[in-house]
Amino acid sequence: MLGRIDKLWDNKTDKDKPYQVLAIGDHRYSFWDTKQFGKFREGDTVEFDWKQAGEYKNITTIEISEADNNGYNGSNGKDERMAKMSCLKSASRILGPMDIDPNKKIKATVSVAQYFERYINNELDNEPSSDSRARTKARDEDRNNGYKDIDFGL
Repeated sequence: MLGRIDKLWDNKTDKDKPYQVLAIGDHRYSFWDTKQFGKFREGDTVEFDWKQAGEYKNITTIEISEADNNGYNGSNGKDERMAKMSCLKSASRILGPMDIDPNKKIKATVSVAQYFERYINNELDNEPSSDSRARTKARDEDRNNGYKDIDFGL
């Protein structure tokens, strides 16, 4: 089937199993493939198949359709480039006034921009591991408002 995602939200079962609900047209569909969570957004036109499971409609396969997707094509990289440029601009505004060697400033600006990219893409490791040193370090970071000391080459 072909349809446009009108609304999308995260949900959990009574046993805390995550799933998403996609409102497409007049129907709601459950989506259980956690590896694909975040791939789709409201307004996307999708090609999908579903199977009835009791009173629920479960999506079995889903892909972004090339048909009228508001000009959005996830594979063209335009959104990623715009995000990178925004991160670089933010980093340069922060480090621009600093009176340091220009070569160090360039390297630091790129490092800060890359850090910002990881932040906006939720790629920062915020979960401490099970060992006690990691928990102690995480607790110490919490005392510092969650900020870590990061070496950006300055």
